[in-house]
Amino acid sequence: MNRLTQFSMKNVSALFIIMIMLFVGGFYSSTQLKVENMPNVSFPVVAVTTTYTGAPKDVMDQITDPIEKKLANIEDLDSMTSTSSDNFSMIILMFKQNVDTDKKKQAVQDLLAAVTLPATAGRRKHPPLVQHPFRPIT
Repeated sequence: MNRLTQFSMKNVSALFIIMIMLFVGGFYSSTQLKVENMPNVSFPVVAVTTTYTGAPKDVMDQITDPIEKKLANIEDLDSMTSTSSDNFSMIILMFKQNVDTDKKKQAVQDLLAAVTLPATAGRRKHPPLVQHPFRPIT
């Protein structure tokens, strides 16, 4: 270790050139790599968000629960997670793999059209839906 330290202190420019060469070589190699073994993974997720002025318990009782009950029996549903907080409700629906998310989003919209919510709930025709495909960055 003592020799390496002495060499580094005496040959700063040589060390700098070696560092630049390693950086350029690593950058070149990373641009030449093929991404053949990386499958196109997507998670079919739909999120339903609704605003409603009230305490978390009121939001849960008047907004989240009716929507959950309506969406509980949708086909290919893997899991449903909900959050009720001050003035806000969010329900995340995760579907099984290989499911067309656009069709599931439409099915959720159709079911939400039949839900009766208080007049002050923040929605027009139905709560807004957000679709999350979660694809890898390439």
